[in-house]
Amino acid sequence: MPAGRPLKYKTAKDLQSKIDKYKKHRDGKNLPYTKQSLILYLGFCDLHALEDSYTNKDEFSPTIKKIYTEIESSKIDSMYGDNPNTTFTIFDLKCNSGWNDKKAEQNDNDIDVVDFDFVEVK
Repeated sequence: MPAGRPLKYKTAKDLQSKIDKYKKHRDGKNLPYTKQSLILYLGFCDLHALEDSYTNKDEFSPTIKKIYTEIESSKIDSMYGDNPNTTFTIFDLKCNSGWNDKKAEQNDNDIDVVDFDFVEVK
């Protein structure tokens, strides 16, 4: 008998159905897709609860990867809209999607040197 709490969604189809409802809900309110809002909509308390339960299971992994890609894509698309908040979107992509625009350089002392650009917020 497997240990732990039973899965909230028994099949990938059940999970995909709930994700489709999430997207319809967000689209209806003209809100972007985010991992945080997805997690709450699916009934989890945090990202780890979702990922620990589903991302390592072959049946569910493609479903989770697809919605994560759609979330990232919607953020990228928002940079090209009528009123883009490009600075925030780039910040969000760096924090939540692993984006990085600077390469660490190695000096003779084996210390990583990282350049930072500061942007004035108006």
